[in-house]
Amino acid sequence: MAALTGTKLVSVAKGFNQREGQDYFETFSPVVKPVTIRTVLTLVVGRNWSIHQLDVNNVFLNGNLDEEVYMVQPSRFQDKTHPDAVCRLHKSLYGLKQSPRAWYQRLTSYLLDLGFTLSKADSSLLVRYTSTATIFVLIYVDDILITGSSTKDITCLLANLQREFSIKDLGSLHYFLGIEVTNLQSGLHLAQTKYTTDILSWLGLSEVKPLSTPIVTSSKPSKYDVTPLPDPYVYRNTIRHLAVPYPTRGRTFNMQSIKFAGFNKIPRTHTGLRLNAFCAILKVLSAMASSFILPLI
Repeated sequence: MAALTGTKLVSVAKGFNQREGQDYFETFSPVVKPVTIRTVLTLVVGRNWSIHQLDVNNVFLNGNLDEEVYMVQPSRFQDKTHPDAVCRLHKSLYGLKQSPRAWYQRLTSYLLDLGFTLSKADSSLLVRYTSTATIFVLIYVDDILITGSSTKDITCLLANLQREFSIKDLGSLHYFLGIEVTNLQSGLHLAQTKYTTDILSWLGLSEVKPLSTPIVTSSKPSKYDVTPLPDPYVYRNTIRHLAVPYPTRGRTFNMQSIKFAGFNKIPRTHTGLRLNAFCAILKVLSAMASSFILPLI
């Protein structure tokens, strides 16, 4: 039985009560694109760079608020002399609609002050070029990757970030966004074993026979199929997981997943053909769970 190592209290705002244009405006917060991750990992392999992984603690408590946002006093922490007073927030909280964007702006502003520039191709990739080194920073909310040509500059950047934020240095990259990364002599091995087995286990297909291709030629999905699937939720939720274009999957696999997403509204099957084609996508997962290697250039 696991032992309790500590407790913490986190105040969560009721963001569902916020009004656009009054206490929040913009909410969009970009995250690094899969193609950017693939490109940077290729550089890491080709140039034999080290790559560090960071995790930000309580990430949404770090953002600064420009809007006027008020909240009632937290229970058990009320000022008994002013019970009807409200609190004005100067920092973001979990639950606020603008918290992800506030954190992104805080982090990128700090990195820009350190001499980084935002990539025109991906606003979650920051680059710093100097006469002696090139450093890349990839941001996915609270997950950060740092790599570059100078170990000294990377160490200096890590120290600066740890002084500014509460950050855990997870060391060399090993697990990022559901992708397991193993450093081999021949390159980087990328796998989604856990992600894949979790999906198959949830669907009760852990022992399914693997397939080498997600295409079933005998099945052509059609909106005119008349028999609804017994549980549309399972179909929709599975497609949601399969449609993520992670680099360990081929284009054909992703295209097949997207094609089946066109039937999310009313998933149907006709004499089992549609279901067989859909299951083919699931079966191929077990064959490709750990089959992708990013080779040395």
